[in-house]
Amino acid sequence: KAEVFYRAIMTQEPRSEASRRDLAFAHFRLGHINRMLEKPEAAAGEYRDAIARFDALATAFPGNSDYRTALANAYNWLGETLRPIPARYAEAEQAYDSAFALQQGLAQQEAASPAATTATGRREELARTHYNRGILRYMHGLAPGQSASMAPAEADFRAAIGQLEPLAGVSDRAAQELARAYNNLGGLLDQTATQDSNEVRALWEKAIALDERLAAKDPSNREYAIELAQYCNNLAVLLLDRRDIPEANRRSRQAVDLIEALSRVAP
Repeated sequence: KAEVFYRAIMTQEPRSEASRRDLAFAHFRLGHINRMLEKPEAAAGEYRDAIARFDALATAFPGNSDYRTALANAYNWLGETLRPIPARYAEAEQAYDSAFALQQGLAQQEAASPAATTATGRREELARTHYNRGILRYMHGLAPGQSASMAPAEADFRAAIGQLEPLAGVSDRAAQELARAYNNLGGLLDQTATQDSNEVRALWEKAIALDERLAAKDPSNREYAIELAQYCNNLAVLLLDRRDIPEANRRSRQAVDLIEALSRVAP
């Protein structure tokens, strides 16, 4: 139904700024729809169309930073769409780089702005691109036949953490993103030959603590529970390797209980 609605918008002739904006967002949201329907090429095409239209709007109306924000988000989601496709690594990284450049400029511009909420949102988006690009680089380094250094991925994860830690106390979204960044860095370090298992454990414990707080605040949020189960399971595997059987058992049981609760059919 949403797809039909957005395609209807595309039949209109974009004459005004508002109609140009609506058309750009229609392509952007069709990108989301095709991505969710697992049609990556169609999704990438819609995101590229949105990118061209937001870029034109940002050029025509330079005083409206919302167009640069939307442009950066379109680049980020193009990267997300291409990330699982090994042959599209370079295109995905280029999309993330474009998003990052825009978001970095927006975050710096608004760092001293009295609109604290907006500035916080821009920093969250910058951090998200950091760790999305980090995941891409991490996956590329793990791919068969690749000997890529994990240093760029680690740098992205640590940069995301640095951006999010000051925001996590005032924004639940930032706290969730920070937990994801801790988990991603923990997973990367756990794969390296010189990893410090104490740091890995600390990272997963921090991710768990954040998601436990979020889940207690909003028990109906299934995403919190799913991610908390993942973090508990990751930590349980590490603890098993370290022969800390009681704590490994406790964290594994916590993960199982969460998944069992999620698997029950809702009323």
